[in-house]
Amino acid sequence: MNEEASPELNIKKYRIAGIGFFVLNLIYLAVFMIFLPPMGFGASAYLSIAAYIFLMGFLAWMIAGGRRTFTLVCAVIFAIRLMISVRQMIVGEAFEAVPYILPCLILTFYLLGRAVWDWP
Repeated sequence: MNEEASPELNIKKYRIAGIGFFVLNLIYLAVFMIFLPPMGFGASAYLSIAAYIFLMGFLAWMIAGGRRTFTLVCAVIFAIRLMISVRQMIVGEAFEAVPYILPCLILTFYLLGRAVWDWP
């Protein structure tokens, strides 16, 4: 394999991981908003949602920039979240949205792991 093509392929994986991280976290937010009990939305709720979206965008930008250590930490965090979610589902203590969120966690972990550990 051409050595010059290898870094380009790797940065593409980081970019895909960053975009996937952002989109899947938006889906994650939407699903949880559907399952939350009805409540009145004030300015603080909208500011919190905006802050969450801004934070996820910033984290996605860091991942897409090819920062390996940061992406590795995110992948480990998502692996832990995935294991805890599966355990909560098995025990029966999971929030009702967890079965719908689990595919987002799996895909996000895969995209991050693909960039960090060079999975196919």
